[in-house]
Amino acid sequence: MADSKTLKVLPSDITEAVRRDLPDVVEWESFDKNMVLGRVREIELRQTTADDVDFLWDTFRISMKDYITQTRGEWNEQREESQFRHQLDLSAAHVIRSNNLEVGFIMAPIKDGARWIHTICIVPEHQRKGIGTEVLRRAVAQAREQKISLYLSVLKVNPARRLYERLGFGVIEETKHHFRMKFHGASASEAGVG
Repeated sequence: MADSKTLKVLPSDITEAVRRDLPDVVEWESFDKNMVLGRVREIELRQTTADDVDFLWDTFRISMKDYITQTRGEWNEQREESQFRHQLDLSAAHVIRSNNLEVGFIMAPIKDGARWIHTICIVPEHQRKGIGTEVLRRAVAQAREQKISLYLSVLKVNPARRLYERLGFGVIEETKHHFRMKFHGASASEAGVG
């Protein structure tokens, strides 16, 4: 049973309260409020193989169908699947696993000396649980470590743009359907990296 001190802690004070009470227990560079709120997730990235292609397509379709339909005014299954498979780069793609479940994927090749997040998709029932945020934080940390720029493109109708902005990405170009974004930096606490 939680003591009264724990019950009085407001969400905005959680980080400081846990740091004070558990100074040697938590690895602070990767600390996330989700841990305190009982939403701890073990997130792993696994290199994709040819055996993953159907999962990748299914994940893309279920995650992006509404946004693509809003953007193009229709969803053409055959065209979308053909385009997806044509653009798929298994060497630059990783399956995202959370608590031993495959929940999405990220494809982020290096082109012209920069990392480009071509696609990140989380299946809807696992969205808004911090998984995409953690994967993006890792991509940011890796780009910083490699001292390379990090870019992505997002459909204008996709609300994920707010997440990208919160993590330090800014719009650098606008096309008919997309915003192209570059990581400009965020404070260590916003980006979750140190």
